[in-house]
Amino acid sequence: MSRILLVDDNSEWLSMLKEIFLSEGYEVDAEKSGQKALEAAKQHTPDLIFTDLLMPEMDGFTLCQKLKALPGLKDVPVIFCSGYFDEKDQKKLEDALGVSEFIRKPARVDEILERVKSMLGATQAQQSSPHPPDKNEPQPKLQEIYNTTMLAKLSGMVDMLHEERQTYKDLLLRFHSLTDSASDAILIVDADGNICYWNKTAESCFQYTPDEVLEKPASIILPEPLHMGDKNTFLSFLKSGSVKRVGDQIEFIARRKDSSQFPAELSLSSWQEKGETYQSLIIRDVTERKLAYKEIETFTLKLMQSLEGTIAAVARMVEARDPYTAGHQQRVAKLAVAIATEMGLSTEQVRGIELGAEIHDIGKIQLPAEILSKPGRLSELEYTLIQGHAQIGYDILKDIEFPWPVADIAHQHHERLDGSGYPQGLKGDAICLEAAIVAVADVVEAMSSHRPYRPGLGVDAALKEIESKRGLLYHPATVDACIKLFRENGYELEAV
Repeated sequence: MSRILLVDDNSEWLSMLKEIFLSEGYEVDAEKSGQKALEAAKQHTPDLIFTDLLMPEMDGFTLCQKLKALPGLKDVPVIFCSGYFDEKDQKKLEDALGVSEFIRKPARVDEILERVKSMLGATQAQQSSPHPPDKNEPQPKLQEIYNTTMLAKLSGMVDMLHEERQTYKDLLLRFHSLTDSASDAILIVDADGNICYWNKTAESCFQYTPDEVLEKPASIILPEPLHMGDKNTFLSFLKSGSVKRVGDQIEFIARRKDSSQFPAELSLSSWQEKGETYQSLIIRDVTERKLAYKEIETFTLKLMQSLEGTIAAVARMVEARDPYTAGHQQRVAKLAVAIATEMGLSTEQVRGIELGAEIHDIGKIQLPAEILSKPGRLSELEYTLIQGHAQIGYDILKDIEFPWPVADIAHQHHERLDGSGYPQGLKGDAICLEAAIVAVADVVEAMSSHRPYRPGLGVDAALKEIESKRGLLYHPATVDACIKLFRENGYELEAV
């Protein structure tokens, strides 16, 4: 008994053919997609493959190639049944895949059965049916299937879409009612660069009627000086630097009939039909979206300005309680920015480091002012209180949704690579890069500047300190960038 692998994405056509083949005594695996057909072929080796040509996800060409590559299927005969192939496709399939049978939809049932039996061989076809019908007797089962309402409906639909002499442009016009409900403008551009399809949305969007644009160059929707250029103008424009590409989308400025312009987003695809290349353009007016983005950007800018102002105010408030270290956070922020820039960090990351550094000592706001400004050596208890400012700063900032790790900078700027820092004793990569950068800037600024309990030690001493502890206490790349700033680039700590 012969087994047929039947593949078609049209459920009604697939169901009808399956019932016909079963009634003739064949075993049938009927699948709606190429992937499922491949799985079915692996489970049950077919004696014949009967497939559609144009299907979603995997077309008949690709399916046939993959099936032929499976063990034992190289010589299995294939019949293509479709309304979409021409003589060039037929020759290509015969040469590349050994396909020798093509049936154009709509097809008669007797024609399909005759082709199937012919390819399987007269003997095999006879054996595949345990009770072959007498040719001189009527075949009520087959006649009943052929005359069902389902077949009549299917044949009518296929006749409408696949008339043998129907031109490509005629076929596009038949789909007019389907595309007119689309919210985007849909254009089809032929191989000559002229518009051959224009839906209702395109008419309202660009203010041209179909009669005004059909057979006109697609550049009719471009602004001057490209407006109404030759057949190559539009596609050349889309490939130029004049457009912005965002993923698969192309953004450009489009032109209406009244010469007004608007921002547009375009999706482009192409295909070939009878050796000619066609372009499908789906265009969306994104004016409202651009305005919304602009409003969001303006709001975000104002929000960021407000945030930065608040951070600056908090920084001044912290330093106001410690006149001996006034300007410390701002100097640390400037140095940290210079280090991060030297390291090649992104603009956004550098901005986060700057704002985090400006308030890295915010936790000191809860410490007694007399401890902060004490001129002598701190007691063990006082030093423990001072160390607490990192945790206090984190507790103050942790619930604020910054777009940068500001709270972590405050929390970790006294951590050290070997775990000897505080308050958590973090080691290595557990310390975020932003905090590691601020830590180096903090040490250099603190050692260089005057403190109540000692005079300033100077930049050279500070650089020697971080250089000697490079890789032990301080992040190596951060130390290298800092030393280069001072010794090669002439960086100086600014008075704030």
